[in-house]
Amino acid sequence: ILPLPVREPSQVLFTLLSLLINYGERIGFAVDILTGQNPGQNTPAETSRTMAEQGLKIFNGIFKRTYRSLRDEFRKLYRLNQLYLDDKVEYVSDAIGAGIINWDDYKGPVTDVRPTADPHVVSDSQRLMQANMIAERSIKVPGYNRYEVEKRFLHAIKIDDIEKVFPDPKGPNAVPPPPNPKVQIEQMKSEAKKADSELKFKLGLLKMMKEAEESQAKIHKLEAEAMVLMQEAQSANRNHRLNEINTMIALAKERREGVLGSIDMMTKVYESTKPEPQPTGKQ
Repeated sequence: ILPLPVREPSQVLFTLLSLLINYGERIGFAVDILTGQNPGQNTPAETSRTMAEQGLKIFNGIFKRTYRSLRDEFRKLYRLNQLYLDDKVEYVSDAIGAGIINWDDYKGPVTDVRPTADPHVVSDSQRLMQANMIAERSIKVPGYNRYEVEKRFLHAIKIDDIEKVFPDPKGPNAVPPPPNPKVQIEQMKSEAKKADSELKFKLGLLKMMKEAEESQAKIHKLEAEAMVLMQEAQSANRNHRLNEINTMIALAKERREGVLGSIDMMTKVYESTKPEPQPTGKQ
């Protein structure tokens, strides 16, 4: 029995394998800081940011080349459809369902065809940073479309149904603008004046009603006194006093009627000048 003569592993091949693994990690976007590993506890934030930016250089080049190749592929398909597409072609899409493509849909220039991706933004953090910078500039510099700025920010943080969260101000779901503070102040002043005038009117009305009640009570008192005098014996003083009481009753009734007439007139004038209540809700 003899041992099988086997040579030891080649050191040259092992070195070559290590070299290939090293370059594969560098090209494949697998440096330490980009795989989530901590570069060091005392590493400054700006240094880490710079290292991450430099580590993305290779990946940015790969992403841009992929973008350009996909763009060229789309343009070739677009050009082929321009030349050889039938008049009407039916298709089925998961997003919009069934539809028909006409030859007229390919009349535009080929240069308008491109992927919807942005070749300059290769990560969510870059997109969010870009959206934040645009939002900050829109506050400092006038002239920005605030709706588009906010829409890009919501898109960067991956918010679904943006139209429901932040509808287009020119669209059907637009939120009405808040009222002008100056207009609200004037409305509050007008309502305060109206409430003050209503209070004065009610106080005056109560005063006149109290006066009418006092006149009615006086009339009842005089009538009771007249009934007592009529039960007494016939005398000159009694007749004279009855005449005075009847005169006072007539004056009191006349005054009471005048007060009641004034109350009725004031109520009618107030009701005629009172604004009609605005309808609330939809008919």
